[in-house]
Amino acid sequence: MGPTHLFHLGADENGLATFCERYSDSFNRWWDDLGDPRLDPDTVAELIDGLAPVTDAVPYAELLARRDALVPAVVAATHASSRGRDHR
Repeated sequence: MGPTHLFHLGADENGLATFCERYSDSFNRWWDDLGDPRLDPDTVAELIDGLAPVTDAVPYAELLARRDALVPAVVAATHASSRGRDHR
């Protein structure tokens, strides 16, 4: 799952549309020194359309369950990786 997919799951059942409605102003402020990129309605629509093959095919609750099942695997992999490092 990439960041846009996780943003979709980070709002409510309206997904990315709600996420962008809530956080567009914050993203736009963060991007101020990048020129003029904006999380405007056209960009939001493009992002939503790009996720549609996944979000239209799989119920929201199932996507949440998949994400939630991946979290312990990421934590375990991170923990295993950190044990193999030399911590001097």
